[in-house]
Amino acid sequence: VDDFLVPLKGYVRHDRLVSADALPFRPSKGVYLMVSRFADHRSPEAEDIYRWYDQVRIPDLLDCPGAAGAWTFASRHLFIPDGDQSRPVMRITLVYLESDPVDFAAAIAARRGQWARTGRERDTSPTEEALFAGPFRAVDPWKPARFAASEGNA
Repeated sequence: VDDFLVPLKGYVRHDRLVSADALPFRPSKGVYLMVSRFADHRSPEAEDIYRWYDQVRIPDLLDCPGAAGAWTFASRHLFIPDGDQSRPVMRITLVYLESDPVDFAAAIAARRGQWARTGRERDTSPTEEALFAGPFRAVDPWKPARFAASEGNA
């Protein structure tokens, strides 16, 4: 990522009793991160994909076990007056997790077939370049033994 990112929108799973603003401060087991680039972010196709993320993809992700909520981010240069709007835009979707991130990734993989059969999955590759999608576990500062196996192996 070669640009600073700004938050666009927060989402909270329907059965969580917190606001989107509080979501990043809740205890979590980790996150699921999706990073992509839109070369022509102002095209009708890009706008359609943004709408799909908002109305379909993110709600589907939040229905997976372990999801608490999500935030989306975009390149800061979009919001700079007189900025170069022809530059590609980086977009990030960050899903906050209450269960193991690897299990969440497996739940996404298990649901992709169902999403495809019901028309909720789509190929965005002509417009969106997916750069990364994967789980990250949170570091528990009170369990230093987690890193004990790597000590002294430098």
